[in-house]
Amino acid sequence: MWVVQEDSTPDLKILAICATQEEALEFANVAQHRYIDGVIHGFYPFGFRHGE
Repeated sequence: MWVVQEDSTPDLKILAICATQEEALEFANVAQHRYIDGVIHGFYPFGFRHGE
């Protein structure tokens, strides 16, 4: 999953959870102007079943 977060320490609030990098980039481009330090995004592997 792709996560978009506010880039402000110590908060780093999660703003969106996205299915694709394109979706995360699109959201980040729109949201970055709302936050003083902008936003960051990154990929986090997430298994759908225990042990994945």
